[in-house]
Amino acid sequence: MISGLGPLSTPGSLLNMPIQQKWLFSLGSRHAEKTMWVSIEIMRFFTRILLGNPIRYLPVLGRFFPETDREFFRHAEGSQMFLKDLEANYRSGAWGIVRDLEILSNPWGFDPGTIPGRVAFWHGDRDLVAPLILIHDLARVIPHATEHVIPGEGHLLIFRYWKEILSGFNRSRTEPDESPDA
Repeated sequence: MISGLGPLSTPGSLLNMPIQQKWLFSLGSRHAEKTMWVSIEIMRFFTRILLGNPIRYLPVLGRFFPETDREFFRHAEGSQMFLKDLEANYRSGAWGIVRDLEILSNPWGFDPGTIPGRVAFWHGDRDLVAPLILIHDLARVIPHATEHVIPGEGHLLIFRYWKEILSGFNRSRTEPDESPDA
């Protein structure tokens, strides 16, 4: 899991999260599908504007991310993967994103402590979009979890650390699984 979220019911999970993200998750927890759908359609509109002129609008988008991620948005040429991901997220409509917000905003319906396999968490210690406290809590309850916390990194660490993450994943695929359910 890279810069992911754990259960938002964790005390303090929303404390330092940007206001727009708190707002989206509060909508998700109240099952406000129509309101969420409208807000995501508005985001799709702005995404089309961004994709039409990324050199101009990437720095604007960067203002909604932690300071550690803002440098990334100042260089459109280095963010082509991000732009492709963003476009793919919104291409098929808002319902997938709405459903993700509902799932993340409500109780999960299962105990993460019952996950039998290995789980690796990669997270920046300055990520405000997906607060580190959520990953600490998940890693504590998942029996075979490992945390890779990168000091000074924010939410977009995947664009700088993808080689290390893939290397770690490939190593884990060749190492014997020592979990009791293997």
